[in-house]
This record gives sequence, structure tokens and C-alpha cells, in this order.
Amino acid sequence: MNAKTFHKLLILKDDCLLVSQSPDNQLVQYAQSSSADAKPLLHDLERIADENPGTDVLFYGEELHSPTESAHDVPPPGAGWHACLPLTWYLEAADADVVSTNESFDLSGAKSPIIVALNNVSTCASEDDTAEDIDRYMDGYHRYEFQRFGFNSGCHVSDMTVYGAENELPADSTT
Repeated sequence: MNAKTFHKLLILKDDCLLVSQSPDNQLVQYAQSSSADAKPLLHDLERIADENPGTDVLFYGEELHSPTESAHDVPPPGAGWHACLPLTWYLEAADADVVSTNESFDLSGAKSPIIVALNNVSTCASEDDTAEDIDRYMDGYHRYEFQRFGFNSGCHVSDMTVYGAENELPADSTT
């Protein structure tokens, strides 16, 4: 091992292993939401998925869209699945029926009790396919802010909105 490789390994050890949980460490794996209040929301999503007889969740937007949901049934998952992490794990565990669309008009009529969309953020010049595009269709839904991971980086957007149908949520969830 040469000196340059050894130096890189020391930096990796210091930055990733010794202070791996630091919120300033951009190498931390994006496995879980940074939202402090995610657990009650996730419990509501799981309960709704269990009780709802039809489609439970609709993901909105090009990045979250999966043209063929059945492509996720066998590894590797198809388009859109990774972009929906970490929610995908929780929804799979709850056996939720999931669909997606990249057309905002699809939300103008009957909707799933849970709708998920990316937010428009200052780190990205693109304002396409965001929660702001569908807000006008979301009467009767409570809006939750959710972080997929620790920070926004350019157009790699962490900020999401999860809409829950108010008639499906416990009374104390909509405050």
C-alpha cells in the first residue's frame, strides 16, 4: 500500500467510521428519514394500508413514477422504487397497494388515502412534478412534511410531502 492510498483510508476512517452519525457527514447512508416525527406518520400509513380495501398509496411525479408496479415484485426493482425510499420499505412491510402517476390531473377525482410527492426546493431550479402542482386537488387531506434523508443536494431532493385523507386519520393526527 502506498502513502497516498493509506492517507485516503485514514480520511475514510475518520470521516465515515468514527463520526458516521454526524449530521454534517454527507457520506452517511441515506437509509432513514431525518424527520423527527416520522414514527406517528408511518404508523398511520401502515394502519391505513391495512384497513383500506383499494389502492392505498399514490406516488406523484416523474422521479417517483413507476410505469410498471409489478416490476418491483422481483429484484432488482424497477423505475421509481429507489426514489421512494425509505417509504417503500415501510409500505412493502404494510403490504400496501401502491400506484403512481406523473400527471397532476389524475388527482382531480377519486384518490388514494395516501398521496406522496416531492417538494419544490431552493437547491433545484426545476419546479416540475412537485407537491405544489397537486395542492389544488388535495382538499380533505392533511399535509405532512417528510425528509427522505438528511439534506437536499441540487436536484436530489429530500423534502417530500405526504398527504393523508383526513377521514382516514385519527382525530389527533390532523393538528
